Amino acid sequence: MSTSHRPRSTFANRALTPALLAFSALALAGCGMVPLPGLSQDESPSAESSSSAASKDKEDSGESENVRKKDSTPSAEPSESASASASADASASASKAPATAAEPAEPPAGSQTMKGDTALISFAVPDNWTIYDTVDQAAMESIAAELNTDLASIQRNLLLKDAVATYLPGNETNEMLLMTMVPFPTGLKDEATLTSELNELGYSPEFYAEVDTANGKGSYMTATDASSNRRYALIYLPDPQGRMVHLQLYTYSTERAQDLVNTMASTLR
Repeated sequence: MSTSHRPRSTFANRALTPALLAFSALALAGCGMVPLPGLSQDESPSAESSSSAASKDKEDSGESENVRKKDSTPSAEPSESASASASADASASASKAPATAAEPAEPPAGSQTMKGDTALISFAVPDNWTIYDTVDQAAMESIAAELNTDLASIQRNLLLKDAVATYLPGNETNEMLLMTMVPFPTGLKDEATLTSELNELGYSPEFYAEVDTANGKGSYMTATDASSNRRYALIYLPDPQGRMVHLQLYTYSTERAQDLVNTMASTLR
């Protein structure tokens, strides 16, 4: 997908500026310079560790199979109790089999696809947002100009971001979504964990929800940014391997955040 750059605004987008300045702690928390709350840096995934884990899984799987020696005496017909036991075991195994994930929904009308080339996920966002699928120097300069803020603060806030989407008309409807580059093998984030993370970052938690996606369950929590009275959402959506991709959303209401996240989750690939 090619990067879409909107023309630079000719007016100062001051409505989001306080919120963007608050991105620093959040952006750094997801980039490796400062670990995410509850996750140390040495827990970050790597290609080598993933490969080793996969190899070990295969070995463990092979070693767990029971090999029985044949009895020297020919066996008789299986008893009714043995047949019943085998049937029960088969039923139990079937019940434990993981359900096939549902196919992702098609992006709704009025949307476009935002993709992370490193995070390896994609989902639908509004089609009037500008997507920067490569967060390079040109993208940072464009965002800094739109926000009427200095380039250095944008560079700090967008460090190790895989993709960024913005809608910056320069009023109370300004919105921004940041996708962190490296997925984390943290598992589903529960309400207590997200509440703690938001409290540590100085936000007032509001609403927690879990969402079903084609890649498995994700979760998010909305919060109030006291400095601007805007809404922030801390989001964790699974990649195809079940690792959690960290996303940060700034918008203007809790209901808007819920709508955006629900669309992202239902179209996640």
